[in-house]
Amino acid sequence: MSQHPKPSQTALDLHRAVPVVDLHADTLLVTDMFAYDMTVRHAPHGPRSPLFWHVDVPRLVDARVGGVGFGIVTNPLQSEEARERTVRRQAAHFREAASRDERLVFAGSAAELRAAHASGRIGGFFGIEGAHALGDRLDLLESFFGEGVRYLTLVHFSDNAFACPAQGLGRNQRDGLTELGRAAVAEMNRVGLVVDLAHINKPGFLEAARLCDAPLWVTHTGVRGAFDHWRNIDDDMLRAVAERDGCVGIIFFPGFLGRGTWGDLDQVVRHLEYVRATIGVRHCAIGTDMDGFISALPREIRDVADLPLLTDALLRAGWSDTEVEATLGGNALRVLEGVERRAATR
Repeated sequence: MSQHPKPSQTALDLHRAVPVVDLHADTLLVTDMFAYDMTVRHAPHGPRSPLFWHVDVPRLVDARVGGVGFGIVTNPLQSEEARERTVRRQAAHFREAASRDERLVFAGSAAELRAAHASGRIGGFFGIEGAHALGDRLDLLESFFGEGVRYLTLVHFSDNAFACPAQGLGRNQRDGLTELGRAAVAEMNRVGLVVDLAHINKPGFLEAARLCDAPLWVTHTGVRGAFDHWRNIDDDMLRAVAERDGCVGIIFFPGFLGRGTWGDLDQVVRHLEYVRATIGVRHCAIGTDMDGFISALPREIRDVADLPLLTDALLRAGWSDTEVEATLGGNALRVLEGVERRAATR
């Protein structure tokens, strides 16, 4: 059996120099379902590390990750009250873990993420995956912001009172945002929540981007120009993100990045290079979707500790240190700062 690749010192030094930000990991869902302890080191399990067990504090430290957007997933079939409890419970899982490991801290702003990184700690913030968590209550946006939520994905795999998904229950490529969805975008801008356009259908995506008056992002996706898949976004959508000075987090699931379930880091690089070529490196980011029940990771990646291997792959592809630093976290921090500034002027 060949030895697993190790990151170069150059890659590790880059990770030490810049707050690396993974826009989306579902570790809190795994914690909620299986009482997973994210303060303890876990070993990768199974070939290609399927499904979960990808992220914990010791391995985030190994990878020199400075910030993580932890997704919060709620069940659309449950009552509105049960979904609200789920949001608060999953946020509490993070706080409980942070109380037991001082290397993990809540970081609800770009400045706090930078400060966490400067002190050698991991800054975590939350993103709700699917506005069905709100029911039809826009007042919960401000309430959830107070719980540490910093972005909201308008839809997940089912339609809701706000929009329709690209795939899943109620999917279509016809309808844009509902009236409530349009009001939600305005309220998110007011509160200071980043609008996340992962999972939404193209009409809703373009309408939300047009209405948004702050930077936005797509936390975990591929791009159709690199691989034509329903989960990925096309050039019109990329340009809409650029027009709002947003960023696109490339997912690490090979099934969305190339043909078949298996793949390698070259696929991730190819999608990032397509974003760079189409709308510029200013809009490149990473959103691994680790712990998100994905059936495989790229061949070289066993878990989050291997994230510096992506940096090596980008450097081998000819990316400059400045371009890599922007992609690893600089662009995500810029989006957060832009949203914060816009909300402060209201």
